Amino acid sequence: MRNNMKIPANPEAEAAVVGAVLNDPAILDEIRIDPSAFWDVRARYVLEAARSLADRGQPVTPSSLTESLKAAGKYEKSGGGAFIADLLTAGSGLSPGLIRPDIETIREKAKLRALLELADGIRAQAQAPGADPVEILTVAEAGVFALADTGQGSGGPVSIGEAAAEAFTAIEQRQAQGGALSGCPSGVYALDGLTGGFQPGELVIGPAATTSSGKTALALQFAENAAKSGYPALFFSLEMSRTQLVQRYMSNWADLGGHCLKMGTVDEAGWSRLIDSVGRAHKTPIFIDDSPQLHISEVRSRARAAKRKHGIGLVIVDYLQLVKGDRQRGDTREREVSSISAGLKSMAKELSLPVVGLAQLNRLINQRPARDRKPRLSDLRESGALEQDADIVLLLDRPETHNPTPENRGKAVLILAKHRNGPTGAFPLIWRPERTRFGNPMSGGEHVRAA
Repeated sequence: MRNNMKIPANPEAEAAVVGAVLNDPAILDEIRIDPSAFWDVRARYVLEAARSLADRGQPVTPSSLTESLKAAGKYEKSGGGAFIADLLTAGSGLSPGLIRPDIETIREKAKLRALLELADGIRAQAQAPGADPVEILTVAEAGVFALADTGQGSGGPVSIGEAAAEAFTAIEQRQAQGGALSGCPSGVYALDGLTGGFQPGELVIGPAATTSSGKTALALQFAENAAKSGYPALFFSLEMSRTQLVQRYMSNWADLGGHCLKMGTVDEAGWSRLIDSVGRAHKTPIFIDDSPQLHISEVRSRARAAKRKHGIGLVIVDYLQLVKGDRQRGDTREREVSSISAGLKSMAKELSLPVVGLAQLNRLINQRPARDRKPRLSDLRESGALEQDADIVLLLDRPETHNPTPENRGKAVLILAKHRNGPTGAFPLIWRPERTRFGNPMSGGEHVRAA
């Protein structure tokens, strides 16, 4: 930082918090603040030493702190015994409730310092020869989003004990909910039964299928089910316009065939239902971005903005081979797709939500005999990176597209070909061409509702 700039900090608040801890070490169990948020390095070192002693089950006293700081070679840097005495005085009689405003002040000041550091970094990058504005904007947005979303002091390594406690709490909550899904529902009952729904941070590749097999239709249903369950969805459509996509929803909600919407032959009763479907659309938290030829950095940037503005809980990209990736002169298409796949996975982790990337299958599948056209992982175009980065891979098979016999009419199978955290399987669905939708089958062959 520049020397003439006043650094945002509040040493008095820092002294009060650390002093309260020294007077009552039990406070450590009630407050969570990262020592790195402290500007005064002396207060930071003392707090780190106190926490280290407490974690080892040792008493936190002036003498034990002195020994711990000396052992770490930080005693002189921490201000020694005189500073510890000052801290004890500053925190005398302060309870956890009384120091919470000080903790918030420390976090806010730390966030301001981080913003200044980020700004200095952006300035240096922008002034460098050959600066790439797209790359700089991507780094800047990621830095600002991280500060806005998680705050200073989050992230970094945690002990397995802390992680186990968090996992136990999540399991306990699911147990209390009677086995409710832990993630965002797809609406395909059997799939959700195996996966618990799409999980935060997961990259889902699929549905992957050949052309005109229903990939977009199923993905739209994923978005609808997510939105109805409290997970606002962001749908990137790089192939179809938002008008085409919304007409599919309106066709289903108004119980009208897609053809009569396309041709403008809706009767009076249907027109009333169509108007109602517009009202339903206004209440459904699905956001469509139909910008063509987006670069992976633009996808991530727009997803960040949607997370901040709309609280989205699911991102769908239709389809990932239409996204532009990082590609240098001489790079192969496989390397470009690899950068797209890695970017989507990184976005899922950064935003802590599931990302679903639709994919095309290799045309070579059509050269196999009709009886052998059930899709496989190896049928994914540029499959190496996609299969490696994905937590889940979904393949969609519509037998009637390659073997149009009466018994195949309306049949569909969603194949869970890869599941990093659980079993795989195949789930029958019912294809309803008049509504361009899939349904969940029952034992009698009927469908419960659209998937």
